[in-house]
Amino acid sequence: MIPKTMLPLAAALGLCLGACSDEPSESAMRDAAADLVRQQAQLFRMGPSGGGADLAFTSFRKVGCEPALPSLGGYTCGYEAAINGSPAVRGRGRFFRKADGTLAMAQ
Repeated sequence: MIPKTMLPLAAALGLCLGACSDEPSESAMRDAAADLVRQQAQLFRMGPSGGGADLAFTSFRKVGCEPALPSLGGYTCGYEAAINGSPAVRGRGRFFRKADGTLAMAQ
């Protein structure tokens, strides 16, 4: 049994551990970033089919994440990525869960 004086500490620890488990994995970040690249390519009608189908990450590495502002939700994460063999560039984006539970990226 936890003493009443320890309950706030135990609750805070539980919230911290729960928040940490929601941090996106590198593979989920890569998938979300690829979806965003495809959406933007389609918007600007890039690629042979107008949908940017030929754009692909040749490398993607998670650099680190921190919780985003509470009003935005999700995590702000750094990454290093290369598309179609171009030199890798560093970027940051906000990764969040959509209503269906899939991870999405916003710039």
